[in-house]
Amino acid sequence: MFDRQTLFSNDQGPFNIGSNASTDYIDLLAARDIGRGEKLELVIAMTTAAVGATSTLDFQLQSDDNTSFSSATVIWSSGAQSIAQLGTQGIYAVHVPRSAVPERYLRLVYVVATANQSAGKFFAGIILDAQDWLFYPKASYVQA
Repeated sequence: MFDRQTLFSNDQGPFNIGSNASTDYIDLLAARDIGRGEKLELVIAMTTAAVGATSTLDFQLQSDDNTSFSSATVIWSSGAQSIAQLGTQGIYAVHVPRSAVPERYLRLVYVVATANQSAGKFFAGIILDAQDWLFYPKASYVQA
């Protein structure tokens, strides 16, 4: 279950070369007691398959003391991956390092290198427990 205050992106993309900030950021003062006593997870799901034959993508979780992220600190990075590595429905679920979030605001940045993406959309946010969490793309179904 996601809370609106803990979402970064909802069907955001495709991205061009460079750093592409998430549509939203999380204000840790407004989202009070977020995950108090719990391990938080960053979940990133590809809602539309990414296309960009030579393009690479690096997901970065950043923190800063201001909404312009003028001196952002990278808390976590997936490392650059080719679009082929992401597959057609890539999903990340990683623990947010608690000790590394000293500042008020959090955002996700999609760093694209080599070539622009011609397609691909992402959903991302913070949740309490990603265990057994499945993301189904729009208009999908489970066949018995």
